[in-house]
Amino acid sequence: MTDKIYYEDQTHWSDADFYALWRYFDRLAEYVGPTPAQLQQPEHRSARISARKHTVRDEELASIDPGQMPAESQWLLRAVLVSQQRYELALEKFPNLGALARAVPSAAPRGYAQYPASVRVALDPVEARRESMADIVASWDLEGARPDEQGMQIVRDYVDGKTSLDEALAAVARRAERFREEENS
Repeated sequence: MTDKIYYEDQTHWSDADFYALWRYFDRLAEYVGPTPAQLQQPEHRSARISARKHTVRDEELASIDPGQMPAESQWLLRAVLVSQQRYELALEKFPNLGALARAVPSAAPRGYAQYPASVRVALDPVEARRESMADIVASWDLEGARPDEQGMQIVRDYVDGKTSLDEALAAVARRAERFREEENS
């Protein structure tokens, strides 16, 4: 099994080695199947190209044993599949990849800076929360609803992992209700 890059011992790997691993996974993920967008627009060029790749690497994908992979390989493969919107399809087609759901992120993934933004977001829960909150705050700004300092603190607490999404949404809802009450009085 050690003939595949994703099973190798990564103890002495450089950033370039992790980049090579990402490139391998990035290409391998394209063989999983179509993305949701490709299913919606099968006539689009990317869907037509992708259609020729399906099933070509099924044997390799079905033989992957995440339990034999170093933790960083597991987490990176999961991140690549998520970033390409193929994770759910991969789990459906290849039950052996179900173990990726239990992959534990590394505190500081090596090679992180050279991965595309979509992979970095999938690798780093804090980055994912930051990206989603940046989009939400930008949307608020477009609507003229710029949050005050207390509102931004709720956002920062969520991004930092101090509160869950449900707690942050509840706090925002309570603040909105107080603002409505003040406006009506």
